[in-house]
Amino acid sequence: MDVPTGLLVALMFVTLLTMSFGNILAAFAPRIQSKDPVFAHRLHGLWWAILSLVILETFWRCTAIFLVEDWSFVEFLYMILGAAFLFFASTSLPENDRPGLSKPFLGSLVAFHLWLLGIAVLFGSPGWLPLLVTFGLLGLLIFLWRTPDATYFLQISYTVAGLTILSMIV
Repeated sequence: MDVPTGLLVALMFVTLLTMSFGNILAAFAPRIQSKDPVFAHRLHGLWWAILSLVILETFWRCTAIFLVEDWSFVEFLYMILGAAFLFFASTSLPENDRPGLSKPFLGSLVAFHLWLLGIAVLFGSPGWLPLLVTFGLLGLLIFLWRTPDATYFLQISYTVAGLTILSMIV
């Protein structure tokens, strides 16, 4: 395959990421206009911010798609999976009517971080520190996904937020 194939992969990937970010904006717009608090639970705002940062950071780093010279259909499908997981997460954002996070939201984030590990295998390891941060995020997200009513939910959420920011730096 040639560069135009890489462009098609990038277009599909970016389209899904853009739709994901659009879902967040579309869900946020009515909240701004409402007289109710934007987020009834402060953690919801944090998780919305985490997802927004992950989507934007994934978009920013998608230029790696152009490093692949020959795309197979299986590689294309695998690449699109990552953006699809973020799209699924953006359709199951926390609502003001429930204090916790939905299993589909957390499951989508778990699947995305597993996908990131697969990307490290596909494109080559980015180094031990980014992998360590990804494993840390993955472990915490799996814990929250399995026990969404955990006693330390607030502290783990803040840790995930910190590790998400750290993952953008390393």
